[in-house]
Amino acid sequence: FMRRVTLDLTGQPPQPEKVRAFLADGTPTKEKREKLVEELLGSRSYVESWANKWADLLQCNSEKLGQKGIWVFREWIKHSIEENKPYDKLARELLLAQGSSYQNPAVNYYRVLRETDKITEDVSQTFLGTRFNCNKCHDHPFEKWTQNQYYQFGAYFARVAIKRGTMGKETIRNATGDQTTVTGEEIVYRNYNGGEVRHPKTNQEVKPRVPFGETREIAEGDDRRDGFVEWLTSKENPLFAKSMANRLWSYFFGRGVIDPVDDIRGSNPPSNPPLLEALTEDFIRGEFDMRRLMRTICVSRTYQLS
Repeated sequence: FMRRVTLDLTGQPPQPEKVRAFLADGTPTKEKREKLVEELLGSRSYVESWANKWADLLQCNSEKLGQKGIWVFREWIKHSIEENKPYDKLARELLLAQGSSYQNPAVNYYRVLRETDKITEDVSQTFLGTRFNCNKCHDHPFEKWTQNQYYQFGAYFARVAIKRGTMGKETIRNATGDQTTVTGEEIVYRNYNGGEVRHPKTNQEVKPRVPFGETREIAEGDDRRDGFVEWLTSKENPLFAKSMANRLWSYFFGRGVIDPVDDIRGSNPPSNPPLLEALTEDFIRGEFDMRRLMRTICVSRTYQLS
């Protein structure tokens, strides 16, 4: 158990002296294990390891962001993990970000994706666990999502624009080992002069609309993303909390209750529906506290089985 939980929470095996002390401790097993989990969750190694997981999830790489861009973005991610930023707040900061890529590191999420289609597909997969790329060219063959919904979803991000900042360029070494010049500072901003999604079949402008449920009306001059993010991070959204609860479970067990974790659909049901429901409810009850849910998983009987 000690080896497993230390690897899962910190990405490293336990130190020999820690193992000896743990084994020699006469405290009842339940209390001893709970204390260990708490200690690991408060460690620097936990922050470093989970910052790496989030950097992978958010596609934090120097070929897209440059050396300084990747550094400030990784530091923002690491600080978010360190302060145990609630998941809904983290999502809001990423999706509503604007400004300089050096001064507001969260905007680097948009710098990686850049295009409306890629933003649509990444936001749906990362924050809803749903693959919207399947309904880009036609209605989804195995699910209820339609082609219209793809472009309605994308319309919320159509006015996200990027321009070059004042900090010039920088040279990096790319994946093949060659020197490559990349843009330095960039500014993510909202295009006030329009920016619309057009349906490929009709060439008509598509109005923003969420794929299920309702969102408040956004005035013409306001940022469309405001209404979308309110809807996305709501406790009433059936997929926001569920997809992250499922993803966190997969990090500890090697597969999600729904697997793959980013393919939630009616024809890919959970292997244990009551379990996923319980995890989701616990996550919402804990105000989207990811560390709290990890603690719940690690001290569970299921996780502690041989």
